[in-house]
Amino acid sequence: MNRAESKRDQVNRATAHGEGIEISVIMPCLNEEETIGESVRQAREAIARLGVTGEVIVIDSDSSDRSREIALREGAMVVNQPERGYGNAYLLGFKVARGKYVVMGDPDATHDFREIGKFIEYLKQSYDFVMGSRFKGKILPGSMPLLHRYVGNPVIYKIMRLFFKTRVSDINCGLRAITMEAYHRLNLRTGDWEFALEMVVKAARNKLKIAEVPITYYPRGGESKLRSFYAGWRNLRFILLYCPNYLFLAPGLIMLVVGLGLVFALLGGELHIAGRLIGLHFSVLGALLSILGFQTIALGAYAKVYSMAEGFGEHDTFTEFLNRYFNLERGVIWGGIVFLLGLLMNVCLLYMKLIDTANYNTVYIAIPAMTLTLLGVGTILSSFFLSVLQIRRKD
Repeated sequence: MNRAESKRDQVNRATAHGEGIEISVIMPCLNEEETIGESVRQAREAIARLGVTGEVIVIDSDSSDRSREIALREGAMVVNQPERGYGNAYLLGFKVARGKYVVMGDPDATHDFREIGKFIEYLKQSYDFVMGSRFKGKILPGSMPLLHRYVGNPVIYKIMRLFFKTRVSDINCGLRAITMEAYHRLNLRTGDWEFALEMVVKAARNKLKIAEVPITYYPRGGESKLRSFYAGWRNLRFILLYCPNYLFLAPGLIMLVVGLGLVFALLGGELHIAGRLIGLHFSVLGALLSILGFQTIALGAYAKVYSMAEGFGEHDTFTEFLNRYFNLERGVIWGGIVFLLGLLMNVCLLYMKLIDTANYNTVYIAIPAMTLTLLGVGTILSSFFLSVLQIRRKD
């Protein structure tokens, strides 16, 4: 083989593997025939202005209109994704994308793809992830419902900032860009609306260098596929799964400690505190708080272990505690000890009834006895369930 033939083969292999492509623009599509053509044209125009090689990839979720035909006519690569879902479209899009930089955007006329040059500029300046910000830019009349603008997005922003320390002003903006290298570091998994949230959370936790670009948000063309409350629930569900420490473990621990404190403070009967009678109702309240607190902690532990198994969560103090001190045998032993304490109190209660202890209200013993019995059984059963969740799956 001569030198010319060798060089030609290298070029052919590079082209086949997309080594010459610098920018990939991915657009998820479901019945967008009114706007897909203009979106593809804008993206191709932006790539041409940048003077680089690029591709526009339309991930079509079995559109029933002419979206595929129009996208192909405008020069896009069209890939079919029969599995519905915002995240599923992008997960497939990133698999087929060949560019060094990847731009994501909805082809529904809400974004002007001619703005992507600003995103690429940041990526070339060593940023890993660039988010568009509608709130720092311009939101045109009729483009965003008031519920989203003044309730949904601000609430999600505050929750994300509190729980995940993110500083992105527009969590749900659909126009964003990321380097392919950074994308592979994120290991994104979710297949629906929460994909956008997962990307931001994992970018923050992986300490990606993040920039924001003010953009203009336009009124949508065609029929909207967004179901506000469904999308909101999916986002909230993701947060619950991804951040159980704040939402389960801390509140559960507070309820458990307060509840047990009330139950055992009243073990000897009524108390008079600051002229107030603290009696049976507070003992019952303590029992309820104890059981509810335990169940909340257990749910948090389930969520934490499951999120770790599914690749959502990350190691923290709680997971280190579980790994170091918890296993099935210890859980059963400690649960058994608590159960036996409750059983012993019930035996004492029965003995007191048999000898007819004068004028002592035995209900103040019955309540903590019942509470400890339930907590012991709950600990044993939870230990078995946590052990099932911790079983490593074989690839």
